Amino acid sequence: RELLALLTPASRMPEVYPSVALQMLTVACEHQLETDDSEGGVPLIDRCVNACVSNWESVLLTNTHQNTGKSQAASVSDTQRLKSMTDEIDKERSPKRPRLSAVDSKSQPWFEPLFSEVVPHSIQVRLLSNALVAASQDLAAQRTLLHES
Repeated sequence: RELLALLTPASRMPEVYPSVALQMLTVACEHQLETDDSEGGVPLIDRCVNACVSNWESVLLTNTHQNTGKSQAASVSDTQRLKSMTDEIDKERSPKRPRLSAVDSKSQPWFEPLFSEVVPHSIQVRLLSNALVAASQDLAAQRTLLHES
């Protein structure tokens, strides 16, 4: 914790690169870097949140699409394979037995979590709500530009 705090104070690292903001957020939360006594004094957690919010498209959408696409394809494939296996078992089973299906009992997730488990829900909610506000403002500005053209 002390080494990370020594390497990442706001006076030495005033901004977090968007490409590593989510990973840095996880590390900052894991080591509980909630304060920064250096000049400038913005805690690493807040700098990571700010980097994610101000670069919401490149940070959040990119990670969401990567996770969703990969996991959805794998999930659909696994679900189809499991369903075909249970169908084969059903054909061999006598009709008197009740049918239990793992496919029906719980749906498969189509995406991996965007945040690590160590990132508190309060920080996740703050980041996502601020990102939605930023996205809304960006879209409103784009709409204004389109109407002016």
